[in-house]
This record gives sequence, C-alpha cells and structure tokens, in this order.
Amino acid sequence: MSIKSTKKVLIPIDFSADSQTAIDEGVVLAKMLGAEATIFHVIHDSLEDPGMYADKKKKKKRLLHQIDEAAQEKMAEYLKKNGVTKKVKELGVKLEFTCRRGLPVQQIIRLAEKKDYGLIVMGSSGRTGLSTILLGSVAERVVQQSKVPVMVVKKKKKK
Repeated sequence: MSIKSTKKVLIPIDFSADSQTAIDEGVVLAKMLGAEATIFHVIHDSLEDPGMYADKKKKKKRLLHQIDEAAQEKMAEYLKKNGVTKKVKELGVKLEFTCRRGLPVQQIIRLAEKKDYGLIVMGSSGRTGLSTILLGSVAERVVQQSKVPVMVVKKKKKK
C-alpha cells in the first residue's frame, strides 16, 4: 500500500507538545489524502505484574477502570485545550479517539496492523541522554518494528 492510497491515519499521543504537532500534521495529511484519522493514547499498564499491591482481582479491575476513566478525561481535556476538535471540524476530517492499556510500542503497532492503517504520524519524544540510550524512544522503536510507514514529527521551535 502506498501512502497516496492511505484511507486511515493513526496518531498516537502522550499529551506532550510533540503530540500536538503530530495531531496538527496528521490531521492535515488525512485531509490531503481523503483519509480518516484516529488519535490514540496508550495507558502504560504497570499493573500487568502488580506484585503485592494487587492481591485481589476486584481491586485491580476497579483500579484499572479508574485509570481508564482518567485517561479518557485527560484526552478530552487535552483535545479541547488545544482546539483539536474545532480544527478537525473546519477541515472536514473524520476523527476518532481511543485509549488502550498496555505497552505503548506493542499497542501502537498492533492497532496499526490490525485495523489497516496506512500511516502512523507521531511526535518524537524529547528524551535525551542516558534514558534514550538505555530505553530508546517509543517513536524510534515504532519506526524500527512497524510494517506500516511512520512519520515522526518534532515540535516547532519558536523563533
């Protein structure tokens, strides 16, 4: 599939300034391609192995539900604050929003491949130094592992 024939653009976000740039660029690309776009946030699930902190499944389910609700609220707040829904409406792009729990790289790649996205547009994280050397950025790992083309954007620098 070529990018020209893309009908779905996936825009993973982490609520950073780079995420806003990814949304701006991804929505404009979706408009140019006549595609729909999905803004996607992955709730990093540290509870996959909760150890002594989750001795009962009910407690874990309740906590996960609260985390899911908080992520949905944060996404709505972020999109409203940054005027995303207004911009999308003006451009006439069909837009969806979704959150999932899990490991960000795996969830981004899984969703992109499972739902036949033709392009992933994401921000580069601003991480530098030792953490990048040891962990690598999510964007870098998605670029390395994804079968779907990935466009990585950086926050525009103020002059």
